[in-house]
Amino acid sequence: MKSTFLNAINQCNEEHIPVWFMRQAGRYLPEYMELKDKHSFKTRTHTPDLMTEISLQPLRRYPLDAAIMFSDILTPLEFMGAEFDFSSGGPKLQNAGESTLRNIQPLNTDDMAFVYEGIGKIKEQIGEKPLIGFVGAPFTLASYIVEGGTSKEFSKVKHFLFSNEKEFSKAMQTLASSVGHYLKAQMQAGVDAVQIFDSWVGFLNQDMYEKHILPHMQELIGIAREGGKPIILYSQPSSHLLTSFAKLQTDAISIDWRVRLDEVAETLDKVGYKGSFQGNLDPVATTLNWEDAKFYVEDVLSRAKKANILNRYIFNVGHGVIPTTKFETIEKIVEHVHSFRN
Repeated sequence: MKSTFLNAINQCNEEHIPVWFMRQAGRYLPEYMELKDKHSFKTRTHTPDLMTEISLQPLRRYPLDAAIMFSDILTPLEFMGAEFDFSSGGPKLQNAGESTLRNIQPLNTDDMAFVYEGIGKIKEQIGEKPLIGFVGAPFTLASYIVEGGTSKEFSKVKHFLFSNEKEFSKAMQTLASSVGHYLKAQMQAGVDAVQIFDSWVGFLNQDMYEKHILPHMQELIGIAREGGKPIILYSQPSSHLLTSFAKLQTDAISIDWRVRLDEVAETLDKVGYKGSFQGNLDPVATTLNWEDAKFYVEDVLSRAKKANILNRYIFNVGHGVIPTTKFETIEKIVEHVHSFRN
């Protein structure tokens, strides 16, 4: 497969800088909002034809270099004893708490057959364009389970970790193994790369991460490696954990907007990181008119050039695009990024 996206992950891209956007499928597109009004979130994520349609919508608007399947990191949890309800206020778990995490069950990956069917349908439509699959990392999933949704401090899940390390580790092991096998199954179903979302692990300090999270992440990645496809790690806000992330030896690390890309590259290269880089644009820039957003886009690109990582860099936002994103600005960003090296 000829792909600037895959070439960048493999550190050999000599063409234009590839670009895709986290949450590019949904949230801000009018055509997505029409489907949202007609179908519940669960219906959208569980119906292969709807998964396919939503995944394809941004590709019809922009010449993006990769597609990402439409799903949710919490979807597997409904088959593990922690089913979430989704509303305008975000995901909610009725029986949230430590007991639910203690009793979390291993995932039977066959239960996710609707996702694999969706992957197959998307692949039929996008031809040679690579498709990205994804999962939530164990700590992030555990955080949702204990907190019952999002949180400002994640104090409840941290309390469980601090006060009962043995039980926490047992739950993390179940989550890590389940997620690893789920990633492997996505690869077998046809995705060309995967991204692990560890959105909330930045609320731990580095010592806690290396002691309680890193071993489980290594197990997860070891299982997923059997699928033979590239792995991207995403987390925010977690600049204090970057050198720990390097130990995971993923194929790429997605960088949030709170740090300078060139400085991150220098830091990671010093500790022996051999992978690629992704991201770094503040998502709020996508809500601006292009004339104002251009400055922020060029700043990221210039730092990638300064760090001499253009052959292993994928342009993206440092978090997902947001509902007020301007699709006209996204169009201009893609065009500008693609022309940067020419």
